[in-house]
Amino acid sequence: MKVLAWNCRGLGNPRAVRALRGLVKEEDPDIIYLSETKRRAHEMVSICRRLGLSNKLCVDCTGEGRNRSGGLAMLWKDQLELTLKSWSSNHIDMEGTGSDSNHRWRITGIYGYPENANKHKTWELIASLNSSALPWLCFGDFNEI
Repeated sequence: MKVLAWNCRGLGNPRAVRALRGLVKEEDPDIIYLSETKRRAHEMVSICRRLGLSNKLCVDCTGEGRNRSGGLAMLWKDQLELTLKSWSSNHIDMEGTGSDSNHRWRITGIYGYPENANKHKTWELIASLNSSALPWLCFGDFNEI
């Protein structure tokens, strides 16, 4: 299984969408996690369609116009079955099953708190999500450095 995570810093620019399409075409990921989309969930529909992925879970950005921030999206291929466990403006947590329905796993996309004073909240979030014995991939932009 191939997974792609990208902090896109906004998908309002057609060049960013073209770059994402090129990356998806080249790498052919099974799951894509996008952070900082700066898009509302309904605006992500056409982007998902252009990427050829119909399965998606999107978290709205906040703000208006040039003051937008955040926004998350988890996109996946049809042969995977992903079930939402939880989400916030900083994460999307899902349980998955591949073609072998006996093998379950977890996948969590993280978008860490960017403010220095709140960085500890990212690690508190991850610790609070650690509640399962399933194999777990926790990935994304932790905003730690």
